[in-house]
Amino acid sequence: MKSLAKLKAEIEAEQAEVDALDESVHEAKKVKRFEDERTRRVQQEYTALSAKHEFIESNYDYTTAASDMNLEVFKNVVRSNSEVNDTVAGFVTKVDTVKKEVNKILASR
Repeated sequence: MKSLAKLKAEIEAEQAEVDALDESVHEAKKVKRFEDERTRRVQQEYTALSAKHEFIESNYDYTTAASDMNLEVFKNVVRSNSEVNDTVAGFVTKVDTVKKEVNKILASR
């Protein structure tokens, strides 16, 4: 027959194991609650955006926007893009020049 001290030691060991498992279950429930809330919020956002998309698709008239456009609009877009490209090209050239100067200074050290 087991002694009372051995039985108490076994009970304490088992209780420690139960406490550890209980703590892990508690943490898992907190994570699940958080993830469920996040999933619910994302689903609400998706539903709202889907309804908005459906509303826009059903009410937007694509033909009026296209008929208001003419060749001049596209020419302006092309000219604007060319100006931006020229500006960026000048900037890139200046950056390359500065980079070469920095490399020369670093190489001379």
